[in-house]
Amino acid sequence: PGSQFEAVLPFSFQQAGTGTWAGGIGDLVLGAKHVVAHSRRTGSIFSVAGEVLLPTGSRASGFGKGVTILEPFASFGQLFAADGFVQAQVGAEIPVDDTRANKEAFWRLAIGRSFTDGEFGRTWAPMCELVAAREVGGTEGALWDVVPQLHVTLSTRQHIMANVGVRLPLNSRTGRRPQLVMYVLWDWFDGPLFGGW
Repeated sequence: PGSQFEAVLPFSFQQAGTGTWAGGIGDLVLGAKHVVAHSRRTGSIFSVAGEVLLPTGSRASGFGKGVTILEPFASFGQLFAADGFVQAQVGAEIPVDDTRANKEAFWRLAIGRSFTDGEFGRTWAPMCELVAAREVGGTEGALWDVVPQLHVTLSTRQHIMANVGVRLPLNSRTGRRPQLVMYVLWDWFDGPLFGGW
């Protein structure tokens, strides 16, 4: 299949200025991605995608943006010898109401290597990602972060995956602290949630 659909419901914890911790649901994301070109021979793939962020998270508590945002982006992936890889992404965040949020451009670059336990076993992929974002038309420069992380397939069928990393600010560190980031992904087309373990 050349297309895929996704739904993302983020949940996060953060520490308030008083030192207390709070958790909450973020903005619901609905998206679609389509492969424009790919080659098994060269190990490359290029895709375009679009997402809609719906303001389901609390902006006042820091869990949401408070406005519907359209997010078009393009992605490129390249495999190398010995299971190395690089992934790149460039896109924009476009708020429906630009009086409540600013337009933003972003770009990301990740490089890593996969290690598979046997031919069809679990895969471990340590990687490092460079993340940048900049307000469109703003006077400030881009915010840069680095995210060392580990991606692992939890099921041997490789359709349930998890990723954990630490997002570290590289510049403009005032008010920006390191963040623990993680996700769990279920590719439901490839199998049931409790199958293939």
